[in-house]
Order: sequence, then structure tokens, then C-alpha cells
Amino acid sequence: GFCLNRFSMNVLLLLQTAALPVLNVVIVAFIGYLFSRKAFGGVLTEAVTRPLGKLTIRLFLPCLIFPKLAKNVSLTHMLQWWPLPVFSIIVAAFGALLGAILSRWVLPKSDRKFTKLVVSCCMQGNTGNMPLVLVPVTCSFPSSPFYAADCFDRAQTYVVAGMWIGSFTNWAVLWNFLEPTAEERQQEQTEMSGIDEQNLLTNSQKQQQQLTYNNSGLFDSEQPQTPNTATVLIPSCSATQLEEQCTEEQDQSLPDNQHTSENSLRMSDVATLTLDASTTTAGGGSTKAAVLRTIKKLCTQPPLIAIVLGLVVGAVPQLQHFLYATDYPVLQLINKIMNNFGSVFLPMIMLLLGATLGNGPPLTTHALSYRGLVWILVIRFVVLPACNFAAVWWLMQNNLVAKDDVLFTLVLLINATTPPAINVSTICMLHGRWVTEAGFVMFWAYMLYIPVATCWMCFYTYVLAGDPNPSLTGAV
Repeated sequence: GFCLNRFSMNVLLLLQTAALPVLNVVIVAFIGYLFSRKAFGGVLTEAVTRPLGKLTIRLFLPCLIFPKLAKNVSLTHMLQWWPLPVFSIIVAAFGALLGAILSRWVLPKSDRKFTKLVVSCCMQGNTGNMPLVLVPVTCSFPSSPFYAADCFDRAQTYVVAGMWIGSFTNWAVLWNFLEPTAEERQQEQTEMSGIDEQNLLTNSQKQQQQLTYNNSGLFDSEQPQTPNTATVLIPSCSATQLEEQCTEEQDQSLPDNQHTSENSLRMSDVATLTLDASTTTAGGGSTKAAVLRTIKKLCTQPPLIAIVLGLVVGAVPQLQHFLYATDYPVLQLINKIMNNFGSVFLPMIMLLLGATLGNGPPLTTHALSYRGLVWILVIRFVVLPACNFAAVWWLMQNNLVAKDDVLFTLVLLINATTPPAINVSTICMLHGRWVTEAGFVMFWAYMLYIPVATCWMCFYTYVLAGDPNPSLTGAV
């Protein structure tokens, strides 16, 4: 009886530890969903969430990142935390390999034209915001086996210390990888021309049929005249100017980059039509121009700038002491303001997540099959987490990762257990291709991530904290 009671208590504690972080996300996201409905005032509409999303990414997130790194990180810690960037690179490379194999030998032929999209979704996960939301909450409850006095700050520090790899991959790798070549752009234009001609022929047939009906006397009343084609107004700007305009309207991560399919499709139409005149720039530009564009992208990402500055301050003890160990009132005030702004990030990102997912999947027809979607989710939610766990477990057995700091190990595991990065959808929109297909993948990936994250959290908690009251001695 005692063993059964102890087993029941351990199972309940395990489920509670794994479910509470996900439940926290669900509750706050559901509140965001409610406030996006008209019955609750329709506060979080798209017109509101887009500027809020930009504010969250460009202000609240950098204010969260910089103090965590500048105050808590030193050069010694950077060397000790080498698995964070290394594992991020390995998981991304392995995901890209699996995506290439999937596109080449598993997916139907109709999906092979989306090879770059499939590879990108398998390659890059949301290694920033999702771990930042889940991991700190895991150790915030006193009943959690990960609980410690400073665990919340440590968890956030671990997560943001590895975020720079994701930002670099998004804008230095995925941007150039998803950019269409001149041949791909020409092929897409040919396909779009064929679709337009087919639609025009269909409209002409309908008008001829309508004229026949009218002449036959079936419709004697005067019918309103509808134009055969819609007049599209294209702004007179270059591809680079349009890219900058789109970048201003888009943000770096979940959820403000994920807009309704109608808006994304509208922006992609304008981008596609405008880029027709600059095919050479889009696909055949020089390597120097591509490098300059990549550097510009990286230098205009506030979270990445905050990461670099935070690591620089942490690596220089004199700067760290000046900012956080002196009694200058102005510096104390600035630090307090940054901490206040940073504390807004987590609830705001979850509210925006709920409001965004509340819009539902894309309403326009997508060409990517459900079979392709399922395989992408299998790779991201099953294969990559399992392989990453095996690698981390091997490191633990060979004492290459500190066994007493299970919170650091949990961050390593969660980083590989994430849905595809929202930036994949953003980059597709900026290039004017596969917008609907990317939105289709993102919606279902983030909807299904809730049960998937719960299951993996149960497993990770069981492995890392089998003892209901483990001793956590790791510290920053």
C-alpha cells in the first residue's frame, strides 16, 4: 500500500510538473483568443495585434534579453554552455537533412516543388520564444522537482544565451535558401500566367452562358455589369524598397508575424507582381549584394542586437560591474525600467498567440498535401526530439554536461522540441512565394504543439527529476 501511494504521488507530481507550464500557456492564450472575439469587445483584432507584436519583439524582448545576459553571464559561463549553440546547429543540420530526404523520396510528386519550404520547416524550430515561455514556468511552482530560489532567472538566462543561433540561421541561412533563383521565378511566373488564363477563360465562358440566358428571355431584368479582370494597383517601388516595407510590417517571431491568410496573400500578390520587374535582383544578384542584404537583416534585429550587447557586457567584468554593481541612481533607474519592460514579454506573447491562432487556418486553397504536413510534424515533434534526447543523454553519461544542473539539460532538450519557426512564414511572404502553404503548416503545428509539449515534458521530467525532491545545485 505504501509503495502504491508513493507511486501515485510520483505520477501526479510528474503530470503536474509537465502539464502546468503548458496549461499556463493555454489559459493565457485562451484569454487572448477571447479578447479577439466580437463578444468580448474584439480588442485584439489584426489591426491591434500587428503593432503590439512589433512592440513586443522590438522592445519587450530585447529588454528581457539584455539584463539576463549582461548581469548573469561571464566568459566562463559562455565556455561552460557550449552545448547550447552546438546542439542548435546540429539539430538544424539534421532537420535539414531529414527534410531533404523527405522531399526526395517520401512526399508525393505534387509536393516536391515545395522542397525548400519543407526543408526549412524541418530545419528551423522556434528555439527562442517557446522555450522562453515553457521552461521558466516549469520551475516556478514550489511543488515542481525543478524548483529553486533562482530557477526562473536561470532558466531565462539559459534560453536567451542560445537564441542567437536561431536569429542567425533565420536571416543568414533561411533568407538566402528560400530566395527564388531566376529559373524558379520564371517557372512560377509561367504557372501563374497559366492559372490567370484559365480563370479568364472560365469567366468568359460564364459570361457567354449568362448572355445566352439573357437572350433567351429567362432573365428580363437588367443585370449588373462585372468586370472580367480586377485592376491591380502596384506601388512604383523597387524590389528592395518593397522588401524594406514588408520588413517594417513584419516581425521576427511568434506570433505577430503570423497574420491572417487574406493579408498574407494580398502582400504576396503585390510582392510577386512587383518583383517581376526585378527577376535578376531576386534570383541572380551578386554574392556581394546577397552578403550585404544578410548583414543588413542581422543588424536590424533588436533581439539579436540585445544578445550581442549582453554577451559583450558579460564578457567584460568592468562593464558588468559598472552597470550592475554601482550605486548611480540613473543606472539603477534604467535597469529597473528595462526589467519592467522585459516582464511584459511573456504574457504579451501568449496573448498574441491566442489571438493569432483564433483566426483559424488559411482560408485560401493550399497546394501542400496533408501527407506533407504530417511528415513535417513527425520530424519536428518526434524524430528530432528523440535524436536530440539520445545525444544529450550520451553527454550526461560521459560527464560532458553537468548532471547536477538539470535545468540546463532541460533547456537543451526543449530547444529541439519546438514547432517550425514563424520566420519561415515571414520569409516566404517577403519573397512572395508559398505564403498560404507556410501559413497552413504553422497553424496546425502550433495547435498540435500543446499536447506534444505536454507529453515530452512528462518524459523529460521523469528522466531528469525522477526523485520527487531532487537537489538542484547548478547556478549561474
